[in-house]
Amino acid sequence: MQKRDIEMNLQSRNDELEDAKRRYYEENEEKNSRINQLHQEVKNLQDKLNESNVKAAMIEGKNHDISGNYERTQGQNTDNIGRLKIEFERLSGENVDLLGKISRVSNELENARVKMDKQKYENNFELQKLGRILMI
Repeated sequence: MQKRDIEMNLQSRNDELEDAKRRYYEENEEKNSRINQLHQEVKNLQDKLNESNVKAAMIEGKNHDISGNYERTQGQNTDNIGRLKIEFERLSGENVDLLGKISRVSNELENARVKMDKQKYENNFELQKLGRILMI
């Protein structure tokens, strides 16, 4: 009977051991499966991060180009504004000079017209005098 009890006890322990092994393998399999899923998720996130970093680098490059273009354009605009201001001042001075010349020429023209009218009047007067003399 003792032998049988020992065998039953041994069998029971063996069954418990087998059951514990089975549960251990099942839990281990579940854990390994979850670890594999997490590993895949980490890999996917790393891929997304790498893609984001590439896009960020491209955007940073474009931003750098745009900033450079903006600064260059600002510099050119400043230079152009400066040149246009100088040109405006020069042309304004020329306009003032031309207005002075036009005013002088207009005065000279008016004086010549007055002189011509006076001469015309004197010539008409002389012609009338000559006409009277010739009629006599």
